Amino acid sequence: MKKHYSIPALILASILLLSACGAAQSTTDAYYYGAENSGRSDIGAAAPEEMAYENPRNYGSDDLYTATASTQDSKNSGQQSLAQDNQKLIKTLSAVVETTEFEASLQKLSELVFSTGGYIESSTVGGQSYNTRISRSARYVLRVPAHQLDAAENALGQLGNVTSLTSQVSDVTLSWADTESRIKALEAQRDSLLSMMEKAETLTDLLQLQDHLADVEYRLESYASQMRMLENKVSYSSIRLDIQEVKIYTEKEPDSFGDKLSQSFKNSLESLGGFFESLAIFLVGNILIILCWIIFLVLMVLVIRAFIKKSHKKKAQNKP
Repeated sequence: MKKHYSIPALILASILLLSACGAAQSTTDAYYYGAENSGRSDIGAAAPEEMAYENPRNYGSDDLYTATASTQDSKNSGQQSLAQDNQKLIKTLSAVVETTEFEASLQKLSELVFSTGGYIESSTVGGQSYNTRISRSARYVLRVPAHQLDAAENALGQLGNVTSLTSQVSDVTLSWADTESRIKALEAQRDSLLSMMEKAETLTDLLQLQDHLADVEYRLESYASQMRMLENKVSYSSIRLDIQEVKIYTEKEPDSFGDKLSQSFKNSLESLGGFFESLAIFLVGNILIILCWIIFLVLMVLVIRAFIKKSHKKKAQNKP
């Protein structure tokens, strides 16, 4: 009997033990779940801190991203600045200037060029005729250091009225790099040929190497000349300047209809005054020739009149 009752007792005890464990597990899960949602439990608050400590990437990730982005931006900015510094640019400026004081403007131009460290590459002055109304003009090609181009452009207003101003920039960075690499390759080839010439054993080999060396040196000098030309154009910007002598500066085109009529009438008066001025200059300059022509015409008239009178008298005598 003792053995008969021990088996059911064991089964009943096992069932009670399993039920108790299940209830305890449910209570623990519910406790952690409620603590995580409410955020008021010490256990629930400690768990996220512990997780964050074990995974440092979650701690201050926004600051780390910002610092990385700033570093990358600084690197890109530095690369762009370096690329701009390595750019080879040829800058050309073209301008037209009116002046009422021609000689003074030319003197100021010379002072301006030399003050910037530049030089006058070419110049042409024309229109110096006093018996016509052709105004004087000058055309210059100036070369100024590239870093002084802006200063020279701003100083053009000292010469007179700037009516036209255009600028052009040519990027020759690729041509510069290509020419530079070709020069380096040819220099290496020249050094190699010189080394081979020292080791040449026969006269035929020596002559062949000399021919190759002459060709390499010719090409090297050609590329070196191109490089010097590029360096000069990049280092010194060009200014193409036209200076025109005028009596009155060109005014800005009026906007209103009345102003346009007034400007047109003013231009007509100026044209008429210019015509009479030119006529007076022509008459004074050719007064002797004009007097000779007047005397000649008077004599011709007197001769013709005398001939006509003589003809009429002869006809009257011949009448019965």
